[in-house]
Parts: sequence; structure tokens; C-alpha cells
Amino acid sequence: MNIKKELKKKIPKWLLELHRMLRVKNYFAIRDHRVAFGEKNIDKIFYVFREDVELWGIYSIVFNSYLLRLEKVLKEGYIPVFDQQNYRPYCLEDGNTLNLWYAYFDKTDDYTELSEVYKSRNVILSTLSSTEISYDTNTIEGFNHYNQPNIRDIFNRYFKVNKVISEQVKAIYHDSFLHKGKVLGVAIRECYRFVADTGQMPGHPNVFTPDKQIQLIKKYMMEWNCQSLFLLTDDRENLEIMQREFEDRLIVYEHPLYRYYKEGKPILERSERMIEFGDERPNMGELNKHYLIKVELLSKCDCLLSSISSAAEAAILRNDGKYDRVELYDLGKSGVK
Repeated sequence: MNIKKELKKKIPKWLLELHRMLRVKNYFAIRDHRVAFGEKNIDKIFYVFREDVELWGIYSIVFNSYLLRLEKVLKEGYIPVFDQQNYRPYCLEDGNTLNLWYAYFDKTDDYTELSEVYKSRNVILSTLSSTEISYDTNTIEGFNHYNQPNIRDIFNRYFKVNKVISEQVKAIYHDSFLHKGKVLGVAIRECYRFVADTGQMPGHPNVFTPDKQIQLIKKYMMEWNCQSLFLLTDDRENLEIMQREFEDRLIVYEHPLYRYYKEGKPILERSERMIEFGDERPNMGELNKHYLIKVELLSKCDCLLSSISSAAEAAILRNDGKYDRVELYDLGKSGVK
């Protein structure tokens, strides 16, 4: 007697069908797979990048999911397609139904509309679980792997900010950076310190406290002969501390910020952390645009001082080797011995 067959007879058909569908969905989620949607573009092969990880930021998606796969896709001669209309992580949610990737990044010369792609014969849908081929950008070794000429070229072709954001960056740079002398760019992700201090989400890079940050900034401004400072930070108190310390030497791009700390102590109440956004959940579209503007401005500084972060990595790749001096500090990861 075949036990499996006999047991299968006793299971309702609807339950068997549900099990089959879930297995198929899981299979297609963890593997690239080829699909024929129609008969268009029989001489082309499209590779659709999909991503639905909830908690990654916009450049975390680039470095943890897109960039190294894109290098392989181009070597195979496939046409890359970034679908953030049908597969959309939390960081791109803003109520818009369009392909939001192009609300931020420029369309390349091989850009093809999604409506065209999904009528084509040769389409590869990417895995939704892609970190196995990425390098950890939360380490110096991961940084070094990405910071190579071929990767920089791909990054600056496919992840170039669009014209709207680029024009904003040019205007801010003209008004705030010119005539400021040599500028030190500093990236501080206070959210990393917050999750370490509160025991949340282990594995993020550790960062210095504000007192130590100030010591390092003063040290490198003196050693590298920088007259001004541009700060990329995600915390209001951190910005206020730096404003008191550096006064008119600090270049500020003003926009709503999280409030992770109050008088040096973590703010545990979520609504209090979000108070500048006027809602329980900030508009991610606007938040992403502010973030991209700050990264672009960071890339235009003369020197860079930063903890490990995808913002610093993006600035380094965008800068394309033009920084006079760069100092990255690696303090290990929170919750990791």
C-alpha cells in the first residue's frame, strides 16, 4: 500500500490546491525564473528586479539586492528592469501606484516600460531573496568590494538621481556650498546608535556618541584644512548639538527629522520620535527625496568622514574617486561580539 497516496485521498481538494499554490509561490520567490508573457520583443531578454523586503532603506536595496546582480545581468546581455510598481517595499510606499523607482532615479537608454516588458516573450523574474550574492556593506571589507571602477560605473549609470532631484541638488550646492572653502562631509546615522542603545535590530554598525563625533570632526577639519562642514544626520538632537558646536561653519539642509534622542537619552515613544512628520507614519516618498539630496550633497564635499553606512558608500561611488581624503570608521556591529 502506498501510504502517501492513501493519505492524500483523505485531504480535501481545496487544501491540496492551496498547498500547491503556496509551494509554487515560494519556489518563484526564492529563485529566478523565466516567463513568457506574450510575443513581443522576441530578440530581447528582460531581467526584472523585484524586491519586497520591508525594512530596507532605498540604498540598502541597491547594495544588498540590486548592484551585484546587475553586474551579472549586464554580462549576460539582459536588459535590466526595476519593478517597484508591482513589488514595492515599505521604503517606497507613498500612496502612488506608479513605478516609484523612477520618482528617484533616471531612466537609462535601455529603459523599457513595464507594460511593454509584461507583454514580452523572454522575461526573467528575479528572486525576492537576493542577499546571498551581496557583500555586507556594514563592514570595511564590503565597502572595498563595491568601491571598484566597474561597480562605480554601473552605479553611476543605473542609480543616477533623476533631473528633478539633480536640479534641487545643484541649487542647494550653489546657494550653500560655494564660497565656503574646503568642505568636510560627515555622515552620522543616529538610528544605528538608537537601535544599539535600545537593543533593537542587532547587526547594524556601531557609531560614536556626539562628544566623540565632535572630537573626530575637529581633528579631521584641522588635519585636512577644511573650513566648513556638511552633516548628513537623521536625528534632530544630533543636528542641534552640531549647530551649537560649529555655528556658521556648519552647512545645513533643513527638512523634517526623526527625534531618536532627547538630552542624550533614547526616545522610546514612537509618536514622539515621529513628531516632526505630523503623523504616525512619515511620507516615505518625501523622506527618500530628502535622503537622496543629502547623499548627493555629501558626494560633492571635498573630504568625507563617516561611520559604515550605505549612505557613505553611495556618496563614495557617486564621487567617483574625487574626494581629497576619506576616513571610514568601523566599530563593529551592535549585538555582535
